[in-house]
Amino acid sequence: MGWGRVFRCKECGWTDEVYLGSGSTYPELYEMAEHKITSGKCGREFKELFEKTPGAATNADKRLHVCGNCGTFHTCFDQSIYEPKEPGVTKLHTEPFSQFCPAVGQEYATPDEIKHQYRLVKEFVYKCQRCGSPMHRYDGHEKLRCPCCGKIAFEEINGYVHWS
Repeated sequence: MGWGRVFRCKECGWTDEVYLGSGSTYPELYEMAEHKITSGKCGREFKELFEKTPGAATNADKRLHVCGNCGTFHTCFDQSIYEPKEPGVTKLHTEPFSQFCPAVGQEYATPDEIKHQYRLVKEFVYKCQRCGSPMHRYDGHEKLRCPCCGKIAFEEINGYVHWS
């Protein structure tokens, strides 16, 4: 199940819906996210680190990333590299993930597995598409700056949105 948020600027009225998580097709998204790393699209350093880290995993959940410079935010895969905390952790799944994406026999690490069975090796830092500055993952508590008017006047409306 994915989730989302709806933000509105109290100053200029700019509104955006942000869809996070992965929904019921996580294994397919995981395969795409891992391919992005292993094909070198995240940089040579990331590719080499992923290949040399035993049991390496990434996280295909979409997260909100915010530019500290211009306030722009984007939803992006986590793309960070994780390693198992203990020997014997496997990414092979023998049970269906969902009725829409069974993924039996596929290798992937779920967000819950990443949280409990893996540790961060290297965080992937996105560059802002608007100004080129580094972006950081939104923690849900910081005040967001409106990408339209630049004011720190965002409010969350309608609470969470659930999607699949």
